[in-house]
Amino acid sequence: MTKLLLTIVLCILPCVTFAEDYSSDRMADTVNEAVRQKCQWDWPDDFKMQAYCVKQQLIAVLVLLAGKPQDIKQEQFLVIRKKCAVEWLDDFQMRAYCERMQFDGVRELDAGR
Repeated sequence: MTKLLLTIVLCILPCVTFAEDYSSDRMADTVNEAVRQKCQWDWPDDFKMQAYCVKQQLIAVLVLLAGKPQDIKQEQFLVIRKKCAVEWLDDFQMRAYCERMQFDGVRELDAGR
């Protein structure tokens, strides 16, 4: 399952520009290495949890690659993306959760208008 998720991420990453100076292959390698290091750090003696962690992190990468929800303004999205990336530098799952909670907050504020 992890190989399938990594394959999906590797197929999607070329379509998304993270930074101009990174090739898509290099970015995929960077993401993969960051995920593996985080999971090894979090679960140094539990290989089953490392595998689960990698899978969950790669799923979160896919969520983040989906980009801006249609109902969120670009300016709001950029503020949220930056806030969550700073707060959760090496944890894509928490970064995706952070963004989802912030999007919900924007929607609640918009509903109260």
